[in-house]
Amino acid sequence: EVCETPRGVSFGSHGILSDTALVVPDATLDPRFSDSPLVTGETGIRFYAGWPLKARDGLRIGMFCVMDRRPRQLANDELAALQDLAMIAEDELGDARLNLAYAALAEQEAELADFFENAGDLILRTDPENHVLYANRAFREALGRTDEELKALDISDLLPPSEQTRCREQFSRVLAGETVNDFETVLVAADGREIPVSGSVNFQMKDGKPFVTRMILRDITARKQVERFRSEFFHQVNHELRNPLTLIVGGLRILADQRADIPPEQLKWLDMIERNTSHLQRMIEDLLELTRSETGKLAVSPRAVDIAALASQIVADFQSAAESKRLTLKSRIPGGLPPALVDPIRYRQILGNLIDNALKFTPEGGEVKVTVGRAENDSLETSVEDTGLGIPEKDVPRLFEHLF
Repeated sequence: EVCETPRGVSFGSHGILSDTALVVPDATLDPRFSDSPLVTGETGIRFYAGWPLKARDGLRIGMFCVMDRRPRQLANDELAALQDLAMIAEDELGDARLNLAYAALAEQEAELADFFENAGDLILRTDPENHVLYANRAFREALGRTDEELKALDISDLLPPSEQTRCREQFSRVLAGETVNDFETVLVAADGREIPVSGSVNFQMKDGKPFVTRMILRDITARKQVERFRSEFFHQVNHELRNPLTLIVGGLRILADQRADIPPEQLKWLDMIERNTSHLQRMIEDLLELTRSETGKLAVSPRAVDIAALASQIVADFQSAAESKRLTLKSRIPGGLPPALVDPIRYRQILGNLIDNALKFTPEGGEVKVTVGRAENDSLETSVEDTGLGIPEKDVPRLFEHLF
C-alpha cells in the first residue's frame, strides 16, 4: 500500500498544475511516467487517477488520488465520485488548517497575556468612562487589591483628591489622540498608602471612537525618596554649613585688614585658617553645584566672552599648583580668536576641574597642555592633554557616573 511518494518522481507534480483530473490508465505506456521508479520499481504503479486540491485562498496544496498495480479505465461516474471525494477532502483540510490557525492564535494570545500579567511594570486598561478593565499582577499587588475589586472601580477611585484635576488634564490630552510619555501621578493603595508612579498613557481607537486607555506605569517611590533626600541635603548644606562659614570668612577678612597689627608668629596660623576655609568653601560649593545639576536647578547664563583671555587666566591660576608637583603646565591659545558664547563661571568650573584632574594624575616630571582653538562649524574647542596613564578603557563608559 503506497501512502505517499517523493515529489520529484510523483504523479501529483504533474496533476497539481491542472484544474481537472489527471488520469493515467497505464503508466508503462505514458512517456511522462514510464521510467519513473514508482512504475519500474517494487511499487509497480500502473494506474493513477488524481484531482488537484486547493486551499480556501486558492493555493494548490496537493492531489487526492487513487492508484493500482493493474491498468484501468475510469468511467465518468467514477471520475465524478473522485471529484466529490476531493471536494470533501478540501473542506476537511480547510477546517483542519483553520483549526491550526486558531490554535496558533490562541497560543500567541496566551503568551502575550502571560507576558503582560507577569511584567514588572504596572499595567492598566480602562474603558472611555475610566472603568478598570484589566490590571496585571504587579498593579494588583502594588495596590493590595484583587481583580474583582479593581473592576468595580474607576481610575478616579485610585487617585487622591490632590491628583484628580491634574490627571483629568492629562487624560484630555490622551483623548485628543496624544500619547503622554511623561505621565506622572499618585495611586492610593487599599491600606491608604500613596504610591508615586510614572509612565506612558495612550488611547486605542475603534471605528473612529475611543475604545480603551492603556497605561504602563512604574513605581517611583525610591526615586522620590532620593529626590527628597537631595532636597534635604541641599537645604542642610546651604543653611547649616554655608551660612556659618560665610560668617567665618567675614571675620577672617576683618583680621586680614588688620594684618599689620598681628604678631608675625600668629600670621602663619591666620594664613592656614584662610587656606582651609577657602578649601572648605570650594568643597561646599562643589556639593551644591552637584546637587543643582542633578535636580535640574543648575543655572547657566551664556554671554559673549573673550575666551582666550579667560582660558589664559584659568591656566595661570594653576601654575603654582603645577610647579609644586614639578609638572609643566603649558597652554596653546592663539591670538585673534573671536568671542565665544559661554557662561564664564561654568567654563571656569569645567576647565578648572579638567586641569586639576590632569595635575592630580600626572606623575612628577610630566606635562599638562591646555589648547583653545577653532573647530568645525565655526565653533571653538578647548582641550586638556596630559602625560599621565590616562583612563582605563573599561572605565570610560562610567565617566559621567555620580561620584565615579
